Parts: sequence; structure tokens; C-alpha cells
Amino acid sequence: MDWMENRKMIDHAIRLDLIAKTEGLGAAEDYLSVLPPTAKNRFTYGALLNIYCNNLMMDEALALFNKMDELKLIDSTLPFSLMYLYLRWGQPEKVPELVDELKRRNFPICSFTCILWMWSYARLNDIERVESVLEELSNDSEDQCTWNTYSNLAGSHLCQGWPV
Repeated sequence: MDWMENRKMIDHAIRLDLIAKTEGLGAAEDYLSVLPPTAKNRFTYGALLNIYCNNLMMDEALALFNKMDELKLIDSTLPFSLMYLYLRWGQPEKVPELVDELKRRNFPICSFTCILWMWSYARLNDIERVESVLEELSNDSEDQCTWNTYSNLAGSHLCQGWPV
């Protein structure tokens, strides 16, 4: 990490992610713990959340997510990592619960969230709800229904053996 210091690179979130990849999770957690309070923000905590989720560390991810929530550091993009973790853990039923919570808090629902939401219903073998997510997304904003959305919809149909 000396090269980052030599270049005056102080993006703590990027550095935290690189430390986790090169020195391990413990070193990344240690790095975060010694940061000044002003550097402990949604980006640095979000980087650690992403690391936990990518490493399938459910308890740590949920604890950090709750801490971030207490600190009012949650935005509409952070739950994406948690949704992906739920799907990887085989808990697709938790994704709609998280989406409901986001809606309750008036967070905007992005297309990536909708894609994971559709996949959760596909894993639950509920084609009607998959289609309802797409309908809701297109009603909210046609701009969010991109080729990626439709590609994922088709993929969910194929994985479940549903007609495309």
C-alpha cells in the first residue's frame, strides 16, 4: 500500500477494499478502526459491507448494516450487497422483505435492486411476482427498464424452466 501513500491516494474506501484483498479481512477491519471519525462514512463502511457480503459473512454483514442504519449511513445502493448475500445464502425470501423496508423508508428502488428482487421471486418459483416487479419498475420509470432488466428477466425464466 506504500504506492498509494506515495501518490497521495487517500480514498479510504478503495484502500480498505485493497487491504482486504492483499492483506486479509482482519487488516481491513483494523484499518477502518483507526480511521478518524470523519473518514468513517457510508463509503468506507459500505466497502466493508461489500467485503463481508462477498465473503458470505452473514452475521458480520447484518451487524454492520444495522450499525450503518443507526448511524444513518444507509442509502438506496447499500442493500444491493445484502440482497445478493441473501440469494447466495439460499434465502431469497428475505429479499422482498428488504425491498419492502426500502419502500417504507421512501428509498428509490434502482434497476439493480429490481433485478435481484425478480431473481428472488424466481428462486421462490413465483412467476407472477417476477412479472409484477417488472411491471412496477416500468410504471415507476421506463428509463429503468433497460436491456439488462429484460435480459435478467429472461434469464430468470430460463433458470426456472418457464417460457420466455
